[in-house]
Amino acid sequence: MIDAHAHLGDEWEIDARIRGGVRTLMCGTDPDSARSVLAVCAQRKLFTPCCALHPWKAGAYAAEDMLPWLDQCPVVGETGLDAAWCDTPMRAQIEALIFNLDYAQRTLKPVVLHTKGAEQEVARILRPYIVRKLVHWYSCDRPPLGFLEQDCYFTIGPDVRTNPAVRRVAALAPLERLLIESDGMEAVRWARSAPAPAEALPEVLRDEARAIAEIRGIAAEAAEAALERNYDRFLGGAG
Repeated sequence: MIDAHAHLGDEWEIDARIRGGVRTLMCGTDPDSARSVLAVCAQRKLFTPCCALHPWKAGAYAAEDMLPWLDQCPVVGETGLDAAWCDTPMRAQIEALIFNLDYAQRTLKPVVLHTKGAEQEVARILRPYIVRKLVHWYSCDRPPLGFLEQDCYFTIGPDVRTNPAVRRVAALAPLERLLIESDGMEAVRWARSAPAPAEALPEVLRDEARAIAEIRGIAAEAAEAALERNYDRFLGGAG
């Protein structure tokens, strides 16, 4: 099983990933979390580190503050814009996004994108960059046409059973560009409005894969195999 976007979580969640054999793209969002992510990933081949200054943190740090950790990560992210869930000045978010995209372009590293409430602006800024692009948990009411045109990957989040916008992405995006994510168990609990112990993580991801299979009208095994191939392709051998 794969989890193409997650945050570190507590020791119980890390253990659930290890016991479940969950290959995870683990994200650090600021210098402190990036340091912790890299330390954990160095101990487990299942985990691939990913870091960049998150838009929520762009008012507290400069994007350049992440360089020591960016240089150690094969994937850049999550980076992007958020006009819905934070009050970070948009100018600071845009500066961080462009810094991270320039870095990804210069180093030829794939990038993971946060787009909440600013989907069209992120798609516009993204266009000149020729790197592998992954849109994390797209849940906008508008179809993701600007990202589909750029051949982006998409992670399907843990609310795929109940969120029409997420289900639309699962139906519209090419199968070879779909991935699944938890965003961490705290996000799973929020998305499902229900308690979920750390050990439920592998089943949460399997249920997402089954939901994609049902939406696409394919066998669950075929969906899981495609997700695994897509994850390897996105990482480009780095994972």
